[in-house]
Amino acid sequence: MEVKEYTELGDFWVSAEDGEFYIGLLPAVVAKLGKISFVDQIPMGKVISQDGVIGVIETEKAGDWLMKSPITGQVTKFNTRLNRKPELVNKNPIGEGWIVRCRIPKVDKLSQLGEVKNI
Repeated sequence: MEVKEYTELGDFWVSAEDGEFYIGLLPAVVAKLGKISFVDQIPMGKVISQDGVIGVIETEKAGDWLMKSPITGQVTKFNTRLNRKPELVNKNPIGEGWIVRCRIPKVDKLSQLGEVKNI
């Protein structure tokens, strides 16, 4: 996935494509966590709530780190490449290291979530 623009929400970046939103960890957060060795698989169809725990990431520096959702929405896809290669989050956090794709109710443009930044 190629990200051209995104917005920052807490520890996460959010990007839009075809009416859905990709979510991943910001590079500064990844740097603080260190090498990532495991990312909890978030099931398709799961409804996630803003600030609710959606899974755990196992990291070199922080141990088990709880992921708290930056949005309220429904998961449409988990990045299954992270099952085999969790280090993608370290190598390319904004892009291949995305974690989930979601639908966000009543939001159809990235600018509705916050300031849009270009890469």
